[in-house]
Amino acid sequence: MAWPSCSSTWPKPAAAYDSSLCAQKIPLRGASCIGTGVEDDDIGFYGPALAEAYHLESELADYPRIVISDPLSDFIKLCPLEQTGIADKYIQDFFKICQSLIAQDADGQTIIDYLGKGSRELFSNSPTLAGAHRDCVNKSREFVEAEFYRLCIMEASRPRAEEKPRTSPAEKYVRLKSYFESRIQF
Repeated sequence: MAWPSCSSTWPKPAAAYDSSLCAQKIPLRGASCIGTGVEDDDIGFYGPALAEAYHLESELADYPRIVISDPLSDFIKLCPLEQTGIADKYIQDFFKICQSLIAQDADGQTIIDYLGKGSRELFSNSPTLAGAHRDCVNKSREFVEAEFYRLCIMEASRPRAEEKPRTSPAEKYVRLKSYFESRIQF
């Protein structure tokens, strides 16, 4: 089975990328799913899994966050309970890390919870990593607040005759700011 080696790169970097990119003023919106596809040297990965990830990112992510597909969420919750060997222990530990890094967002979508308890615990194993993570979160928080206020001012100054987008950028940052407020103190 190839899934442990393929998936083992997923949880920690995804949580780190979300917070570190936001700290660099590069908000990330994406999706992660499990499914079939093929990898081609010329076009990269292609197949139903890519189509599902595209759908989740473009239709459901809505604001800077990484949405997790229901099949991937269900897969992660299937943590193997029996430990018959050393490999099983590592797989079980991997599943526990993955489980700690996902949460249900306010709108019901399953997301990578890069500000949650699992993420804090993951980075707390090293004082250097914990400090770097804390700095990223603080910079991310400052960016989210600044963008929220900038977009509110921009939206308020827009002439009324202009058609309002389906979801305005300011509304997206309201949701992102709410996520931050639910996880850390402002």
